[in-house]
Amino acid sequence: MIIKIDHIGKVVNNLEQSRNFYESLGFRIKYYFEKPEHGYRAIYLKKGKDAIEIFEFENKSNPYSKIIDGHTAIITDNIKSDLRKFIKEGYNIVSNIRKGITAKKYASVRNKMHSFELLQK
Repeated sequence: MIIKIDHIGKVVNNLEQSRNFYESLGFRIKYYFEKPEHGYRAIYLKKGKDAIEIFEFENKSNPYSKIIDGHTAIITDNIKSDLRKFIKEGYNIVSNIRKGITAKKYASVRNKMHSFELLQK
């Protein structure tokens, strides 16, 4: 079952400038990570219960950037069951269930209008 929204994801042109901006708004870095195989660096920032994940891609035309930009991450207590629900509603799997960085497991789905990241903590 879906428990709550965890964060939104945003692609930025300059990771350091964007980090400085969000820190000026009171957000603090919780995680920094890189995925060279996908060509990006990212920072997960939190302020109270709110969070944003910002990504900088080496190549601006990287197809992953379109999937990640504007995604909504949701926390689930049963990732397999909820993933099936998204598929039933016409979403396509972008990343099947795998070990995550900020969660024990994650999966990504997308339709023509939106991308979701399912997190099981």
